[in-house]
Amino acid sequence: MFNLLKRRDFLLILSILLGLFLGQGARWTRDLVIPALAIIMTLSVIGIPGSLFRSPRSLVVPTLVGLLLNYGVQGGVVLGLSSLLIREEALRAGFVMVTAAPPAVAVIPFTVLLKGDGLFSCWVSLSTKLGVFSRSSPENG
Repeated sequence: MFNLLKRRDFLLILSILLGLFLGQGARWTRDLVIPALAIIMTLSVIGIPGSLFRSPRSLVVPTLVGLLLNYGVQGGVVLGLSSLLIREEALRAGFVMVTAAPPAVAVIPFTVLLKGDGLFSCWVSLSTKLGVFSRSSPENG
């Protein structure tokens, strides 16, 4: 039983099934979601060395690549396909909101799981989140 709890595929399916069948329990745990996400994000980046931030010039290219891939390529594909396939205006507006959002919290753990470049993933995730904040202002809402 404990071996099953260490397998990510099993945990994903179990969490989906529990959410579908026992979703009413969310009202008791909704205040724990943000702290849990903060803990998960912190634990997922523990392997990031502090020396990464000592040379800001070396971070410019990963930042630009991440912004281009996230908002240019991915956003362009999502908006393009939604404009071709979706006719309902409310759904199309939802896709615009999805493309404006930064990458999900799971990007860094999945990068580690798939043996990708964790430093690059961490920095790009951070820079896209900062990019969202820089694009929004009190005048824009």
